[in-house]
Amino acid sequence: VVRNNFGLHFGNSILLGLAHSPAGVPDTEPMTIDGAVGISPHMGTGGEVRIGVEWHDIFDKSGMTLAKRLAVGAEFHFRKKVFLRMGWGSGYPSFGIGVSKESSELSLSWYSEDVGTSAVPQQNTNFALQYVLRAF
Repeated sequence: VVRNNFGLHFGNSILLGLAHSPAGVPDTEPMTIDGAVGISPHMGTGGEVRIGVEWHDIFDKSGMTLAKRLAVGAEFHFRKKVFLRMGWGSGYPSFGIGVSKESSELSLSWYSEDVGTSAVPQQNTNFALQYVLRAF
């Protein structure tokens, strides 16, 4: 994925001035390139493993550490009924469990994101309850 492929430039004018903040706008937003790869081998009688790796901002235009830009994850499916997820992204671990049917899925996940700055990182822990209804 290429983001801001021509570089994004900001101006000082705004459409709607609701906030009176001296923060201003950044000069530019540099072009970044992300890459990802995944495999999904099937095992035995109805088992499946999905493994993925994502590398955000490959050329480090953001100045973040590699641990913050790299994400890995695995999902284990048992007879297409129950699945477990685990991963690492934004420098934090994540986990999930769920049940699946042909037309729907219910899962509970735990993950964290970094909402601080590069100088002062701050972990934000989230729980997600997700219900998926498949139409096709």
